[in-house]
Amino acid sequence: MRPACCPGMCPEREWSERQKQGRLHRLELATGAAVKEWRRPAAGCEAAAPEELRPPAVLLQTMRHLVERVVPRAEPGHGPEAEPWPLVHDFVVDRLRSVRQDLAAQRLGGRPAAAILEQSLRFLLAGPFWLGRPPPCDPRPREPGSIDAQVRECFSRLLAIYSEGEHENRAEFQALALLYDLGSDAAYHRALQLPAHIKDSPEMKMAFTINQALAEGNYVRCLRVVRRLPFLESCAVYRHIPMLRHRLLRAFSHGYSCSNCRYPLQTLAELLAVDSQDIATDLCQRHGQQVTGNSVCFQKSSYKDPDTNPGLEELELVIKKQGDKTRSNIIRGHKMTATEL
Repeated sequence: MRPACCPGMCPEREWSERQKQGRLHRLELATGAAVKEWRRPAAGCEAAAPEELRPPAVLLQTMRHLVERVVPRAEPGHGPEAEPWPLVHDFVVDRLRSVRQDLAAQRLGGRPAAAILEQSLRFLLAGPFWLGRPPPCDPRPREPGSIDAQVRECFSRLLAIYSEGEHENRAEFQALALLYDLGSDAAYHRALQLPAHIKDSPEMKMAFTINQALAEGNYVRCLRVVRRLPFLESCAVYRHIPMLRHRLLRAFSHGYSCSNCRYPLQTLAELLAVDSQDIATDLCQRHGQQVTGNSVCFQKSSYKDPDTNPGLEELELVIKKQGDKTRSNIIRGHKMTATEL
């Protein structure tokens, strides 16, 4: 473990350098506090000096600053001085990455590391939805440094920490990991090895239910349970929803293929977990199915796999579950009950 003795959120040398170069971020000037930037490790360079590394207490202080002072600057209630969320999002993504870099350099584990990784994951999972840009629906890993790569890195490190002791949020994040990799045999097998009290938690039971329904080809049940998921779990599973809708429509186009059969469009919209008949109509037409009035005529012969992503950027399924909870509360880990959804 490398020693760490940087007393502030930004090392003195970096702060002085960036101040001289005029590179202090607008949010750092607004809050009166600089935060260490993420820097790509250069090949062959010496390890970071102790005065460049922040110890656990300072890393936790940095997390609190980012979550409680920076993130709220983009909240609607901040008044005329509110900052645009894309500016805040990109700044926090970078500074969180720097926090985790210092964490890894010291090989820190235990509760401080778990708290940092948990809040990082909540931010990384929810951030794209607050931007209005859903994550890619292609579940394959993305390039290094992408949000997907950072999410996977955080999950890998956090689940390793969980395996070494008891942590109160373990069930929540084991479920999020399983939903994020929905349909992965490896992820499902790892989940089956968890202690009984984690597997029997409400969060894990819902994640297991969706995985089992997917394995059985019961896409109606998958989407029905997805509708009941809280906000953060919906963020984690969202990238798989277009696939579920695609498979449901393929199954219906075969199972209900009949020239005289009409399937109610409103019922189909509910099964697809979309929020309007217009969205259901668009999905049906992309799959070559005819919509007339308020009904669909499924035809196996006219079915087609869409040339483009079968999912729309339809975020209402997720965003409405946030309710009146602030972004900061969600990142800190505010628990939403069923009555709040």
